[in-house]
Formats: sequence, structure tokens, C-alpha cells
Amino acid sequence: MKTLFENRAALGVIVTDRDQTLINAVQKVFPDSSLSRMWRRHIVKDVEKRLVHLTKLKDYSKGFGHRWKKVIDWLIEEEFQVNLAQLECAWRNSPTLLVYLRMTWLEPQKERFVVAWIKHVFYFGAETTNKVKTAHS
Repeated sequence: MKTLFENRAALGVIVTDRDQTLINAVQKVFPDSSLSRMWRRHIVKDVEKRLVHLTKLKDYSKGFGHRWKKVIDWLIEEEFQVNLAQLECAWRNSPTLLVYLRMTWLEPQKERFVVAWIKHVFYFGAETTNKVKTAHS
């Protein structure tokens, strides 16, 4: 892939999933790319699966889905913090879930999928690797 881009401007954005091997390879081959963005749909599905497993809730959207969407979709970093605090307060009885969110997604990866950080990078609003879904986003 690198040979396709030799003698051209560096790639600004490369989209990956959470595969650390792929992320490491992208950083090695394209060290000048500013961002390796993650597919948010994969993240939402992973969080939904973990929530159902940890809380035994059958419905992801009951109270949690809306709050999580506000955390990851907010445009301003300060509002991100406010929304995160509200989610943590509302879900304080599920500390394992909160630790999972912080340690798996927010602390190490937020710059790759939270709108407050990715809004500076032009990515055509793509939210999936599926070409048909992306075309209709």
C-alpha cells in the first residue's frame, strides 16, 4: 500500500478498527498520518455487548444508549466532560462498566472516535466500512 502513495502527499487519515497490529503497522508505514480513526459503529456494538453482559439488561437503549451517544457525539471537549460525568453519575451502580468505558475506550482511544477530537479531520461522515451504509449515512 505504501508504494501506492510514494511521491505523494502523506495520508491525513487512516481508518482502522481496534486491531492493535493494524494500528502499529499503519503508524510504522505512514508515520506522518495525523490520525488513525476508528469505526464508531464497531465501538458502539462492543459497548452494547459489554453493557448487556455486565448489567444483564436486555435493552441497550434504556437510559444508557442516549447518554453514551451524548458523550461520543458532543462537539466541545468541555461538554464531553459534562456528559461523561452525567453518564457516570447515572450508572454509578455499575462500576465495572464505567471502568471498562474509561480504560478500554475513552482514555486510550477517545482521540480516534469522539467527535470533540475528530471534528477537525475531514472524513465525509463515514461511520462504517460497508460501502452501501456509508453512501446512505
